[in-house]
Amino acid sequence: MIIASVKSFYTHSLIAIMEAMRNIKLPFVLLAVLLIGCASVTSQMKMGKYEEIVSAYGEAIVWANYEAASLYMKDGGAGNAPPDFEMLKNIKVASYDVKHVKVSDDKTQVTQIVEIQYYRKNQLIISSIRDKQLWEFDPTQKNWVLMTGLPRFK
Repeated sequence: MIIASVKSFYTHSLIAIMEAMRNIKLPFVLLAVLLIGCASVTSQMKMGKYEEIVSAYGEAIVWANYEAASLYMKDGGAGNAPPDFEMLKNIKVASYDVKHVKVSDDKTQVTQIVEIQYYRKNQLIISSIRDKQLWEFDPTQKNWVLMTGLPRFK
């Protein structure tokens, strides 16, 4: 009888401990799921912002608004040759076609290859270039910036 009651006591204690551990684990599991979910939402928001910025940049290039396009460059293009806006006044873009996009694993860099067909207003001959763009997410600005310069029209 004593052995049975000791065994019963240990069984009930073990069950109580397991239930307590299950109750303690649940908040940690929920916290982990919440953190993973937040990271995913943050990543999705970052990529959504990328789409918005790159689209606006592409429109600025197509509409020959090179001053506006240069605002997307990091520090106004520091490290790159400053844009020759006078020369760019003569360039008209006929098409701007994104050919390839590669996103880094941490979703803080995007390399984008764009084929641009353009002409000079005084020549009316269609030329084509492939513009390799490197975009980086700037955590201080919470925005994407163009690390490469404006397209190098020949």
